[in-house]
Amino acid sequence: MKSVRKILVSIGLLVSSSICTAEIISYHGYTHDTSTNYVTGGGLEWLQWTATIGLTFNEAMEQYSADGYRFATANDMQGIFNSFGWGGTLDVTTGGRQLEILVDEEDSFGLANEFIALFGDTYDASGLFYSVNGRDRHELSRVYYLNGEAFGNPYIRSFSVADEYWVQTDSRYPAYLSPGWARLDRDYLGYYDTIGYRASMYGIALVRDAADDDTTSVSEPALSSLYLLTFFLLLRLKARFRKV
Repeated sequence: MKSVRKILVSIGLLVSSSICTAEIISYHGYTHDTSTNYVTGGGLEWLQWTATIGLTFNEAMEQYSADGYRFATANDMQGIFNSFGWGGTLDVTTGGRQLEILVDEEDSFGLANEFIALFGDTYDASGLFYSVNGRDRHELSRVYYLNGEAFGNPYIRSFSVADEYWVQTDSRYPAYLSPGWARLDRDYLGYYDTIGYRASMYGIALVRDAADDDTTSVSEPALSSLYLLTFFLLLRLKARFRKV
């Protein structure tokens, strides 16, 4: 009976912990359940960019294609830009580097912070850290996506979002506040094995139709229900032991 009681207590603690840690984040039509690794919006599910850091395009597809994911297209990326209000500046049909300056008050939770909360901080996930005199650390989210091909070689293009952060390049001079930004870089032509290219601090943009949810990992709310079911089954078991 003592062992049954210990199991009951353990499951109770696990259930309460699971219920408390799950959180739903939603900004500009995109939603992320913090117990999962994907973001839903615009009829698509985006794998968080932190999930594919350090992978090549080939490796990312090998790892996630069975779950229904494909490479994001330029049009998919444009959907994100439009939803966050950057569509007037960031245009996938235009070449060259494009920059949208995000001016927010210091320490406010602006567009960049909202975006990074959804898609992940690839800078932090890469094990990097930057802070000046204990001020808020630098947050950055970067991703590569395939952008067509020319002469049989694929193009890749990168997109980055950074929050405001303090910069000090020389201890002799005071630190200054750098504004946040959303940046779409120029195309890079794959003169060699482009989709075999690997870079730290960058994820690979993968999406799938939002309806393809049957292969998704079980979320914490679902696990909590499972724990509760197990809890009640063990209660029945305990009651049966008492009758014997």
